[in-house]
Amino acid sequence: MQIGVEQKGKAMIIRVWGDLDLYHAGELRKTLDNIFNNGIYHLIFNIEKMPYIDSSGIGVLVYAKTTVTKKGGKMSLVNPQETILKVLDISRLRAFFEVYSSEDEALQKCS
Repeated sequence: MQIGVEQKGKAMIIRVWGDLDLYHAGELRKTLDNIFNNGIYHLIFNIEKMPYIDSSGIGVLVYAKTTVTKKGGKMSLVNPQETILKVLDISRLRAFFEVYSSEDEALQKCS
């Protein structure tokens, strides 16, 4: 898995390439903690290149969402693959996350 971050305005775009699973969830959690330590609470996860997620990965996304919500921020997922949407449906978390088809659309909703 690879993680890229880019700040746009008051939002941080987090791009994930590869599987978000038990072996990689800790790396994303550390990235998130660094972002939160810098006072950024608007997150956009571009996960179009993320083909797989397991319960550890879902746990990190839930952690991110609950943290930003407590701080008055927003979090969204951009362009998830169908396999990711199925996992979110099965875990009954699809409605928990805002899902957009582009980073620009998600950025507009952050403001």
